[in-house]
Amino acid sequence: MSTYLKHHGKSTEDLTCHPAMLFHSGGFIFGFKDDIGIEQVKLLLEFGFVVVVPNYRLSPTISAVDGPLQDCLDCYEWARTDLAALLLSSAGVEVDAKKITKSSHPPSAILDIAGSKYLDDPVWTSGLLGPSLSSLPDFEQSLLDKIWAEMPPPIEVPAPYHADVIDFSKPRTAWMFNAGARGTHYTSIVPDGDTSLIDPAKLFSGMTSYPPTCFLHGTKDTLVDVGLSKRAYQEMIRAGHEARLMLVDGVDHGFDENAKPGGPEFEKVKAALEFLKKHVE
Repeated sequence: MSTYLKHHGKSTEDLTCHPAMLFHSGGFIFGFKDDIGIEQVKLLLEFGFVVVVPNYRLSPTISAVDGPLQDCLDCYEWARTDLAALLLSSAGVEVDAKKITKSSHPPSAILDIAGSKYLDDPVWTSGLLGPSLSSLPDFEQSLLDKIWAEMPPPIEVPAPYHADVIDFSKPRTAWMFNAGARGTHYTSIVPDGDTSLIDPAKLFSGMTSYPPTCFLHGTKDTLVDVGLSKRAYQEMIRAGHEARLMLVDGVDHGFDENAKPGGPEFEKVKAALEFLKKHVE
């Protein structure tokens, strides 16, 4: 886990920060804490947040319920109960842990950047190849089965789609792309195939009070259908929850990770993060 803090040289009485939790992408199969948009971290620091970025145990050698979800909840509890005392003693910074963003239980606000939801939708169950792929190799079952030897579950695996050429000889890469193409990515990493256990969409209309949420999504996303964010926004509004939908024209999945200051995509990311800032002021 990494914790980012910008010290302004002020006294404790003058400086109170709010925790923001930033979770890396990767479909619970890939990713690690350093695989995030560092410009997002810088913006959150400028807005007065303490930024917490955890690793978590990766599926499928542990279920998404027992691994990623539980680890992120444990990190939330740590930020809520221990972070304030740690920063006060080590850096003289006061943290208002009552207002945590981008987590649950409940947070003050959530920013969903092209996140997976409605996991029973045909978008997920009918097969998905991913960006720039028109076909996949025929994977040998012996290669796919090698992933089960990855014990204990890893917590840091770089995403394969950042490379110029995807290496399908790696068991984890082969397993994920094979599961995606078969429409079993998410059903394979939850008990009894019950995706409702990790699907945030099940909470949109099922809770009397849901944290204010901003959905940020590229209109040309080839990995997570932009229609899912539109649907989530509409459902939250109908349920009486506060929500905002921000669409970024012409960009694909992961645009936020490479957005640079001065560019139009960066300004969209900044506006979305300002949504979080507004809800802790």
